[in-house]
Amino acid sequence: SIDWENLEKAFQYSVRFLDNVLDYNMKKHPLSFQTKASTSSRRIGVGFTGFGDMLTKLNIKYDTDEGVEFADKMFEHIKNTVYEASTDLASEKGSFPVFDLDTHLSRPFLDTIDERIVEKIKDQGLRNACILTVPPVGSGSVLAGTTSGVEPAFALSYFRRSKSLSKEEFKVYHPLVSEYMEKFDIEDDDKLPDTFVTSHEIEPEMRVRMQAAIQKHIDSCISSTVNLPADITLEE
Repeated sequence: SIDWENLEKAFQYSVRFLDNVLDYNMKKHPLSFQTKASTSSRRIGVGFTGFGDMLTKLNIKYDTDEGVEFADKMFEHIKNTVYEASTDLASEKGSFPVFDLDTHLSRPFLDTIDERIVEKIKDQGLRNACILTVPPVGSGSVLAGTTSGVEPAFALSYFRRSKSLSKEEFKVYHPLVSEYMEKFDIEDDDKLPDTFVTSHEIEPEMRVRMQAAIQKHIDSCISSTVNLPADITLEE
């Protein structure tokens, strides 16, 4: 299950932390127009990683209607959490300098924000012009031992070669796969449940549907790699 209380707290801290990073970096930009752009809009990018692993641990298959529906509801909740955090930060430190309420409220994305939070924005302003993004989190995900960004697992295992170790070739499992196999005493990864789905096994249409569901709740952009089966046709 999801620990919503601590997840919300993490997102609230992330908004404040990244807003502080803007001030820390303000005089470190190589070009003056970069400093001006950063100062005027105070754009930040609260991001995500480990989404594919989370679905597996919740026993939800990535490329299903259930998976898409779950992503839609979860990211809607996250979106409202960070927007409320940004408007609360604005009441404390002020809105971003070029903030114009009427212009901002006329943007279609603001129509997707909870009415209660929109009322707070009208009253308190908004600290950041953009708040959310999905970076690729390649190295960070390797460090954390999770799937990257909002993507499914790339592979359940891979073979590594090393002359310096006792075995010249050995199999390395994705951390969650290894954890699952150990917990349930499984020796062959062929015995894993179908919730352990990899990017090459997912129909491209489902991959697009999943990303579309998430993009509805991201005010910036998503970095993503769509991996296709080796035998896919050019038309597909």
